[in-house]
Amino acid sequence: MQKQTGVEGQKLKNESETFRMGNLDSLMFMNDQLIKMESSAESLLKKIERLYVELDDGVEVGSDLFKVDKQDISSYLLRFRWSEKTYPRNKQVADLISDLAGRVGTNDHSIKACSSQLADIKARQQALTRRGGNPMTADLDDVLNEKLVQEGDFPQSNMVRTVVVVVHNKSEQELVSKYTLLGEGVVPGSLRKFNYKDKDGYVIYRFMVMTLVKPQVPAGNKAMTAMEQVVANCKELKVTVRDFKYDPEESQRKTKAALELKAESSQSYVEMKNKCLLGYDDLYQAYVHLKVLRFTIDQSMRFGQSEPTLIAMLKPKNGMEKKVQSKLTDMFLEDQSQREMYGTKEELEDIEDFFPFIYVPINIH
Repeated sequence: MQKQTGVEGQKLKNESETFRMGNLDSLMFMNDQLIKMESSAESLLKKIERLYVELDDGVEVGSDLFKVDKQDISSYLLRFRWSEKTYPRNKQVADLISDLAGRVGTNDHSIKACSSQLADIKARQQALTRRGGNPMTADLDDVLNEKLVQEGDFPQSNMVRTVVVVVHNKSEQELVSKYTLLGEGVVPGSLRKFNYKDKDGYVIYRFMVMTLVKPQVPAGNKAMTAMEQVVANCKELKVTVRDFKYDPEESQRKTKAALELKAESSQSYVEMKNKCLLGYDDLYQAYVHLKVLRFTIDQSMRFGQSEPTLIAMLKPKNGMEKKVQSKLTDMFLEDQSQREMYGTKEELEDIEDFFPFIYVPINIH
């Protein structure tokens, strides 16, 4: 079979008699527990891999990122030995399952904390590093910096407010000709264009508004402030009012905060990557142990513990899995007339695989 399928593997010691099992009902219950736990462990292993890739742009999903027990995954599987120190067989199998569940739960909690930490860092980075860009949405502290702003552009007064507006250059002339009509408090002659070039054609202006002016409104209409009147009329003119207060030091503070966050993030990324590596190592060992334990329970339910049993860890070449399954079926089938009874769940159109041998696939390898 090795020549035909290129399968690698090792024979494992049958130690089923050394486990402290239970009756058939308890074995069936524990088998169901392990099947559910396998699914959780596999999902978490994939999640750890994706998180590590997100933390390190230089790697890809599926590459050999992780070591298990100080060796690559293939070597670990082909040299697998039950860890008596971590999972002593003198404990009840139910207690071993509880230990395995604890490992899965601990790593799940750790990775969720890393994911939350990464999301927080990215949100803070996005808030601090949104430099330049479309002035309709960009942080104006970065756009209207000391290079563009001249002395007197933003006078400090309780009676006058500087209004910053953004308009597309197609509507620019309409703004220039009508800005004094935007509100009764608009100061004539206060319109100024900033020397800002935008690839999408937007331009930035500012003008002054006398905030103490109380606009006259038709009888029965709700009273409004001078600024509310300007904002309402700008909307009709398709001019965007940006809520902005000029602070020449704000951009510098944000730059400093961004640099501090970058240093903090670099350290956090290193710590989170280490947690991924350690978590994957610990979880993968638990994952393989629960696979072997499930095999042992399945063996006890189907053949009993006293029957002589061959246990092997096999690694087919890619694409040869079905051929190996077929060869093993022919090898262990006692009655060829029953051949159609066996196969994968897809072949049998059933809910699970069925073979004349115990088959527990390791889906993460």
